[in-house]
Amino acid sequence: MCWLHMESSSFLTWDDEYPTFTRLTLNESGLLQRYILNKKNTWDLMFTVPNDLCDRYGYCGPNGICRIYKSPTCECLKGFIPKSQQEWDVLDWSSGCVRSVPLDRQNGEGFVNVVQVKLLDLLEFRLNIGMSIKECEGECLKNCSCIAYANSNISGDGSGCLMWSGDLIDTRESPEDNSDRDIYIRLPASAIDSIHDSNNKKRHVKILLLSATLGILTLGTVCGCIIMKIKPKRRALNGKKESLELPLFDFTTIAATTSNFSDANTIEKGGFGLVYKGKLSTEQEIAVKRLSKGSGQGLDEFKNEVTSIAKLQHRNLVRLLGCCIQGEEKMLIYEYMCNKSLNYFIYGLCL
Repeated sequence: MCWLHMESSSFLTWDDEYPTFTRLTLNESGLLQRYILNKKNTWDLMFTVPNDLCDRYGYCGPNGICRIYKSPTCECLKGFIPKSQQEWDVLDWSSGCVRSVPLDRQNGEGFVNVVQVKLLDLLEFRLNIGMSIKECEGECLKNCSCIAYANSNISGDGSGCLMWSGDLIDTRESPEDNSDRDIYIRLPASAIDSIHDSNNKKRHVKILLLSATLGILTLGTVCGCIIMKIKPKRRALNGKKESLELPLFDFTTIAATTSNFSDANTIEKGGFGLVYKGKLSTEQEIAVKRLSKGSGQGLDEFKNEVTSIAKLQHRNLVRLLGCCIQGEEKMLIYEYMCNKSLNYFIYGLCL
């Protein structure tokens, strides 16, 4: 293999075994790129090192911070806004950010912290390894050119003070939770208050959303419990008199109309029980179908039978006038037909 020096940042290689031209380029952003010459005599990019966008030097511009796991990748540091909003709208962050409010020593200044960031580029800085982090804050406030400070000890323990002047370059969020440090950025008091108000609003919105969600879940659970409790009650009510859609007759009244269910008033016998003839106080004659206690028909079956018969009202069918449910007594009250039973006409039986 032979190497030909092309320029200060690019090399051309030739592989004797595989006759292919390859070019390696180190660009101004610190990216190492490999190109290969294709059949059309143009260069195709094969790979770039590093491939993490946030590892590109100054990717988000001055006073911007790169967060590889967020979208968009670049944001302005707290208290800063895009220098060119138009460029940021098309995801060109190279121009970076500027302060939203200028520093104002007369009306007060302070610091906001940005957690878990990689060490910024040390272009303009001061280092004092004997200062505590509290002393570092005070020293930064005294110096008009100091715009940020941090603990110089990478573990965050012990003494050591780093102070930056000028723009903050190559700021990125560290991909590891337990590495790197917090930095403290100098801002006017008005910008700090605005940031705190914004954080409080976001916190309140989160609390309201969480409360609303919990409230809806709680209400749904309570309603579900109430419905589950009401359903059995409805099933129980279905067996009572109030749920039936037919007139209900009192047992005493029916007993009186049939001479207390005397044999003389019996007009039909069957496996289900007996049928008695009676007369209401309105002089209307009725036929009372009294289910025997040994018929095996329960309350639900009786209710279903009443409902079915009530739906089958027809001029050629005996009309169901009502029913009687009292204790173990279950009776159906029909209008009395004097033309004998259907058995008589079909089979010629005489009752």
